[in-house]
Amino acid sequence: MGSQMDKLEEYVRAGNVLEIHAANWGWGGGLWTTPLPGGVEIRRSYSSHDYVLANGTTLTSSYASHGYFVGLPANAEIITVQAPTGAPDNTKPSTVLYPLGSGKVLVTGLTIEYSVARMGSDWVAFYKEMVTLNLGYSTPAPVVSSRRVSFMMLNFYYYRRYTALLEKYNALYLEAVEGGLDNETLMMAQGYNSTAAEYYTNASRYGPVLGNLRKLQILPDMREAALHQKQAVKTLKDAMAEP
Repeated sequence: MGSQMDKLEEYVRAGNVLEIHAANWGWGGGLWTTPLPGGVEIRRSYSSHDYVLANGTTLTSSYASHGYFVGLPANAEIITVQAPTGAPDNTKPSTVLYPLGSGKVLVTGLTIEYSVARMGSDWVAFYKEMVTLNLGYSTPAPVVSSRRVSFMMLNFYYYRRYTALLEKYNALYLEAVEGGLDNETLMMAQGYNSTAAEYYTNASRYGPVLGNLRKLQILPDMREAALHQKQAVKTLKDAMAEP
């Protein structure tokens, strides 16, 4: 793979999505010999538990992950972190989505194939979520004329959902700052908020969103904007609810 890395990076920068399963140092002795696209590197680190930041799920396996990533861009989205003692270690991101040029790279150090096959429903649900949400894949809305209303209504739904959640987030954020919520949680929430804004901006590349609700092309971005904004709100609400 090392000899092909330039081609892979060119592929991503052109606006494509690359998913990399980089669980090095397994029974077969596999090893990445070069940095990943964008200069990201994986460091050897075995963990039997990895923590999913979005929903608080702990994924457990013989070796849930074989490493964590360094050299990530500042706007990378951390999806899982290693939790070798059972508690999440935020310094060891083990699944990450990061932008590169006009595209994105999703890379994981988790033992996806082994654990999905052997370790139960939490792993299966995580992998499905990783593909459908983090890579922006979704079942295409029907485009036949008799059912065009379906994706138009979905666009409208996600537009209303995003704007309502953004308003709620802004109010919660001010309340959280005034209440002395820790900076780590504030930064995590702000990261989800910024990602949501990026998706919304991408949806508006055809012009004002409300004027383009009939366009199927904006649906994936509107959906992602709403989902990430929901996570931003949830991050603040959960932290503020703690005693």
